[in-house]
Amino acid sequence: MYVPYPSAPPWQPAPPPRRSGLGLRIALVVLLVVALCAGAGDALLLVTGIGAGHRTAAFVGGDGALTELLSRRASAIITHNEAAFLADVDRSDPKFVQRQKVEYENLIALGLSSFTLTLSQPDRYQLPSDAPLAVRHDGLVRRVGVTVRYAVAGLDTVPDAEPWIPTFVGSGGRWLLADEESVGASQGLPFGVGGLPWEARPVTVVRSAHVIAVISTEDAEIAPHLVDLAERGITNVMKIRKTGWSGKVLLTAVSDQKVFDAYFEGSPDKLAQIEAVTIPRYDEVPEWNNNAQVVLSRVVFNPATLGRGDTELQHTLTHEFTHAALGLVTSDATPRWLVEGMAEYVAYATEYVPAELPGEYARHVSATALPGDETFYDSADNYTLAWLAVKLIAQKYGQAKALALYDYFHDHTDIDLGFQQVLGTSFSAFTQAWLAYLDKVR
Repeated sequence: MYVPYPSAPPWQPAPPPRRSGLGLRIALVVLLVVALCAGAGDALLLVTGIGAGHRTAAFVGGDGALTELLSRRASAIITHNEAAFLADVDRSDPKFVQRQKVEYENLIALGLSSFTLTLSQPDRYQLPSDAPLAVRHDGLVRRVGVTVRYAVAGLDTVPDAEPWIPTFVGSGGRWLLADEESVGASQGLPFGVGGLPWEARPVTVVRSAHVIAVISTEDAEIAPHLVDLAERGITNVMKIRKTGWSGKVLLTAVSDQKVFDAYFEGSPDKLAQIEAVTIPRYDEVPEWNNNAQVVLSRVVFNPATLGRGDTELQHTLTHEFTHAALGLVTSDATPRWLVEGMAEYVAYATEYVPAELPGEYARHVSATALPGDETFYDSADNYTLAWLAVKLIAQKYGQAKALALYDYFHDHTDIDLGFQQVLGTSFSAFTQAWLAYLDKVR
């Protein structure tokens, strides 16, 4: 399954702060602070809150202080310095501290060639005033949007940009990391928040010639076999799509369900039906930058399906790796039936398929038109219909033409013009030929 990137939720600015009786005194203090700190490069923030029945005021650094903290945290990963990574973590919650230790170990295990943290949205995700952290710290909290850019050594030629939504609390005149969001777009956060491989429980990372697999430590015994099947999947795809991609994939197959669920916050009903997803990744976070461009793809497995047989697992791996191979030429204009049909075509074309299988599958589906984009994932039957459509194109016009049609939609949107230019027929004529083909093979 190739996850189409959802539209960003509309941004609602935070409501203006309420006036208080301290307004004049606070204004005077702020003026004094600004006067004292002019030219310092980062104005100080005055934050007031209510604690134990009285108002409090405290000074902490502004965006510059957070930027420096993020820089220290990123540098700690590159230099493998656990003490520095944990130095800016709030110690009041032992479970959160332990989680940060696990994240550090997972990040180091990945073997990153680059890792940066950029404060991208300092004001967009303000924490509600009645949130437990806000109450506990008298309102001295900041929940912000951070762009994580990382590249895996030996795999990525460019970094992948991911969203991270941490919450910092003021303590002793400095900011400390106290929480991080693990929910997704259903709460107005960017797509995939909480779904990064290091955000799982302890992981084992296994490397082969073309695959880097991230697997839960408790499942480490399955790693050699899974990687062997994955290598075979890469080989299968390379037989049909040799160029236009690196031929290498990062595969996340952890038993931590929340990592996979992060990509289906808006459609939890589909989780049980999906074995794996290929996620397009960008050079910027799309919700924060309208000019974001796809740079690579990541494959994430549903842990609930990893126990299925080798034949099905091999098919799924080849299917998903086809999405990865075609990710850079897949666009919003690429018909969903072509996206999924091509992945199914490559998977079936590189494995043993009994001659009677197309007919057997065709007898269990019905259609009057090719599946539409909006309803494609509503039924598993659409995968069969899409496969048989691409199979017909490859049989009638050649495999190279099928790939050329796919490539066409990278820069074009007119489906009928695409069929005319690439296949020499109209889309409606092809649809009729496909319906006749379904009847013939039944």
